[in-house]
Amino acid sequence: MNRLDRIIIMVAVIAGGTGTSAPQPPAPGGEGGASSPPGERSRAPLSFAQLDLDGDGGVTWDEFLRAHARAEGRPEDKAAAIPAKVMTRLRRIFREADKDRSGILTRNEWDEYPRK
Repeated sequence: MNRLDRIIIMVAVIAGGTGTSAPQPPAPGGEGGASSPPGERSRAPLSFAQLDLDGDGGVTWDEFLRAHARAEGRPEDKAAAIPAKVMTRLRRIFREADKDRSGILTRNEWDEYPRK
């Protein structure tokens, strides 16, 4: 299993998957939502545009957390009210992707993260 496969599985679990079914590959165009069966959440990683909620070219931890809440259909103001296990996984992904340790993900950092 390569790193991209592991990341897809992590995102699937974070997005509410049970981990018992095979991960779905990203749909053409990288967005993933349109081809999912009704009632099933997308298993594709969020794009940088989906993460950068304020459009300033950088993603803070707060934006990262709120974007994942939004993708799961939860209110953004409840983003921090997720299980500790999920919070730990999201924090690890954010820290690993933030190569310069600035606390802000850039498009380049996010685009490079799954391919390493």
